[in-house]
Amino acid sequence: MSRKKYSPTQKKRHPNISRRLRNHIQDRSLTEMYASLFEHNPDSIISLNLEGVILHINPSAERILGYTSLELEQKNITSILEAHISEQVLQNIKNTEADNQQEYILSIYHKNGFLLDVVTKLVPIFVQNRLTGVYAIMKPLEKSERIENMLKESEKRLRTL
Repeated sequence: MSRKKYSPTQKKRHPNISRRLRNHIQDRSLTEMYASLFEHNPDSIISLNLEGVILHINPSAERILGYTSLELEQKNITSILEAHISEQVLQNIKNTEADNQQEYILSIYHKNGFLLDVVTKLVPIFVQNRLTGVYAIMKPLEKSERIENMLKESEKRLRTL
């Protein structure tokens, strides 16, 4: 079997095709790696747009919240938050910065109606150097942390008296 001979023009085009194919494969691999990080992360992750609309939730978030992805996607995060913190959470989403990620303690309604306290960190999502949303990364608040926070709140109240 003889090898096909390429003209000088074809030889010049061939590396571009190879480079584009290689870049496409790398982009696809990177996309799969990030999808795997999202899907298999032990922390609960909810991706939100800047208005607080839920775009995706990972399996860990489904487990701790009791909702399926389909039940929450395209709903506003405020639908599962305590009413008195909703506006502050929406403001925090819009003000998220890459270099100033803070942790918040939020009370979220489980599908069965009880409140679940979670430690939440908002991580910005940048697309083409533009903030387009956030990942809310959540962990259930442990009892010891809950007690510690209650003590801090009590101390604050006592100081204001």
